Amino acid sequence: MKLMVLLTAAACALGGPGAQPEPPAPTLDGLAFLAGAWEAKDEAEGEQMREVWDMPRGDAMVGHFSIVASGKAVLYELLVIELDETGPVMRLRHFGPGLEPWASEAAGPLTMRLAELGERRAVFEDPARAFPRRVVYTREGDRLGVLLEPAPDADREAITISFERATE
Repeated sequence: MKLMVLLTAAACALGGPGAQPEPPAPTLDGLAFLAGAWEAKDEAEGEQMREVWDMPRGDAMVGHFSIVASGKAVLYELLVIELDETGPVMRLRHFGPGLEPWASEAAGPLTMRLAELGERRAVFEDPARAFPRRVVYTREGDRLGVLLEPAPDADREAITISFERATE
């Protein structure tokens, strides 16, 4: 009887009947579709936007975003997607001219967890935020879409940016 108990315990420890498979370690590979330089223009506002993402390296991806209006930089954003024990997390900070950080982010960066990942689609969200509640990235060919969704009860409209791959 003792031998049977020991054999059963050993079989379970080695992945035998009844053992739960170890989930795969999280990676950033599914987010590689973001990599590259992307540009968009808002003719009505006279703005040029640029977002750039590095390929995943180790446990992080680094990106930056900027808006230029009437020939002057008006916004900078530093983004990082890092792996933690539960998976990918996007953190970002906003800066004005002179690299002046936004006062609204004095307590720390905006932090959003990866909620959905599909082929060339990623959704990051923070259920506690009013805006953006979700950031949705989609890629079709040489176009990258970014949708900033508000909470249903927020007093804000969604923002959609349609980027094209930068040529320079």
